[in-house]
Amino acid sequence: MKRHTLVLSDVHLSQAHPFDPGDPLWMRYRREEHHPDAEFAALVDHLLEAHGDERIEIVFNGDVLDFDAPWVKDGESSFEELPPTDEGCAEQARLILADHEPFFRAVAKALAAGHEVTFMSGNHDIELYWPGVRSTIRDELARLVATLPDEDRRLDVIDLEENLRFRSWFHLTEDRIYFEHGSQYDIHNSVRHAAVPLTKEGDRIHPVLGKLAFRRTGSRMGYFNPYYEETFYMGLFGYLGHFARFYAFSRRHIARTWLFGSLSTVFEIWRHRHKDERIAEGRAALRSELGVDISDEAIDATHELRTPLAEETMVPVVRELWVDRVALAAFSVAVVVLAAISAGLVACAIAACVIVALFVVYELVTPKPDIRTYDSAPPTVLRLFDIHGVRAICMGHTHRPFARFSDKGLYANSGSWCPAFEDQLCTRPVLDGRPVLWLTTERVAVTGEDHLYGGLHWWRQGVLLADPEASRAAPPAASSERRVEAPVLVAPPAAGAAEPPGERAL
Repeated sequence: MKRHTLVLSDVHLSQAHPFDPGDPLWMRYRREEHHPDAEFAALVDHLLEAHGDERIEIVFNGDVLDFDAPWVKDGESSFEELPPTDEGCAEQARLILADHEPFFRAVAKALAAGHEVTFMSGNHDIELYWPGVRSTIRDELARLVATLPDEDRRLDVIDLEENLRFRSWFHLTEDRIYFEHGSQYDIHNSVRHAAVPLTKEGDRIHPVLGKLAFRRTGSRMGYFNPYYEETFYMGLFGYLGHFARFYAFSRRHIARTWLFGSLSTVFEIWRHRHKDERIAEGRAALRSELGVDISDEAIDATHELRTPLAEETMVPVVRELWVDRVALAAFSVAVVVLAAISAGLVACAIAACVIVALFVVYELVTPKPDIRTYDSAPPTVLRLFDIHGVRAICMGHTHRPFARFSDKGLYANSGSWCPAFEDQLCTRPVLDGRPVLWLTTERVAVTGEDHLYGGLHWWRQGVLLADPEASRAAPPAASSERRVEAPVLVAPPAAGAAEPPGERAL
């Protein structure tokens, strides 16, 4: 009997931005026509038709929902924020689900056919931790299952508690595949303990830079596409041209958005930072989700792979938001002006030289790294093969799909389905297909061994195609169906190497 696993991540489902004929480019990427619902529903139909008699598990490996995108109030995208409490997040989940019924109807169809679905928390839907959010999703899927025609319901009774799962941190399958979103290895998105991602008081989601900066700056600058970081990398003249074209004569604000968004982000992170590791509480929470016997040593070893938090020094926070340089520039101007007024031009020139020298020293001592140096999991993540005795590690977060085979097993990333476009009109998608990981476990009758094959696949125009450079074909003894002519083995990244170029982790 074959067991299949479909993995996709970083879909970033949010409420649709209402069309405004007076401002058609504002948040255009969030318009309903760019939702991936129909494509996902077609993929599920394809897999149920081709493999419905075999076991399938669909794993949403984090950020399937985007709780940090603006919600819609009174017919327009609102910058008001629902509280990051259980009740507030459950309300936002209801709003998102209501705008994506075709997507979740497809999920319900897979459940009704007797297959399994697992929701992993990511940095933008870490809110899946809350019981109220999970109940909201369960209730909606149960409602959708009840509306399916009889031919789509192979089971008379759908046990959602058994077939529908939620994981705050990581997930292990019976065929030894490890799943984790990967934001714990990103200094701007990691939390104290992934299994208990709460503030010290325990009443709200722990604030981190990645979420708050996206919520209060990136997603509020609606003429940029926050799911494609290149739209932010313009240089001085590029920004001036962008401002002149979009903001100068509109009712939108970019400088004010950055200022208030950045300052409120820094303040909230500072206010809620703490050093309570919650080790015992995290172990208990993880065991209650996994329902498997897992040692304290394995849990703690996985926790120790986490990157240091940006809030520990706050330097990465103010660096990424440019708060430090703007504050230093303002201070420098004030010092130079005061020197000129009080001591003349010579003192002004000396003060300016000293300040420039100090600024250069600051930049050298605290360099701002390129985002791809910290959004990707470091090479140490490959220790998970030995920590958990698995043969595949699947992650998301970076939006960069890949799959590499080695003697240890498969190390892969499911990429992204988010609405990322290279142009304001949303006519040039960053990726020319929808990436997924499609993995199959099958026992070879001759040897009695289980073989894992598959890898990175692309869903394009109703066809699921294996990536010939990132997938492994079924062994001849396991299956006569071969999707690629020969396996392509790619070594894991060397120490310090970046993952393949692509989209930004958000």
